[in-house]
Amino acid sequence: MRLRSLTKHIKDQNWFAVALDFFIVVFGVFMGLQVSNWNAARVDRADEIIFLNALHQDIVEAEQISKRILNMRLARFNDLENAVDILFERVPWRELSNEECNAIGNSHVAGIIWTDLPAVSGLRDAGRTGILHDDTLVQNLATLIQRQDAMGKIIEAVEITTVDLPRAYPDLFKITPVKIPLGTETGQTEYDTVFVCDGKKLQHSRAAMNALAVNIEGYDGVVNLVGVKPWAEQTNAVHMRLDKILSITHANEETTP
Repeated sequence: MRLRSLTKHIKDQNWFAVALDFFIVVFGVFMGLQVSNWNAARVDRADEIIFLNALHQDIVEAEQISKRILNMRLARFNDLENAVDILFERVPWRELSNEECNAIGNSHVAGIIWTDLPAVSGLRDAGRTGILHDDTLVQNLATLIQRQDAMGKIIEAVEITTVDLPRAYPDLFKITPVKIPLGTETGQTEYDTVFVCDGKKLQHSRAAMNALAVNIEGYDGVVNLVGVKPWAEQTNAVHMRLDKILSITHANEETTP
């Protein structure tokens, strides 16, 4: 209809009417595009809120896991440091505790289990990462992924260089299997191992002492340098940013690992 009117006005050389018809056509196209963009933006905002809430649930679970792993690894690293100080005679001699023997016996165990963030994976697979508008959150997520990658790489490297001391030197360790409860409510148990070692015998084995020195260096890297601790701290940073965006407060909860 508008095209027929425009054609008639051109034939009649009614240039004002032609200009008006042209303006109406252009304005109509423009408004159509604007409405389409507004609808797309509205859908993006709705999808972003859904994503942010899903991500918050994921990050809360991930933070709980990272804190638990970090606390366990820091405790073992502390026992390992104490044992190394004694064996390398940096402190006055005393017999090694069960915890210190366990730390030595497990000093080659670098691997950990962590979970990716399903919300982030789903958004990336769908090609919808552009719906995120908080630059700080985007940067925090990118850094978290980098920290996870770095942690995985150092774990792989450490697992190649460290030595399973109880297996390599069975005469220096006594290993006993024990049952430990998984929870008071379930009544379930699982087996763990307890190590008993003789510090003086360890000191007299140069090969074992050399391997122990390599193991603690690797364990330090996995826990402190580019491993569990930076990963846990960055997970916390993402959580704090999400709380700010979503105006979420966690009563009686600490937000730092």
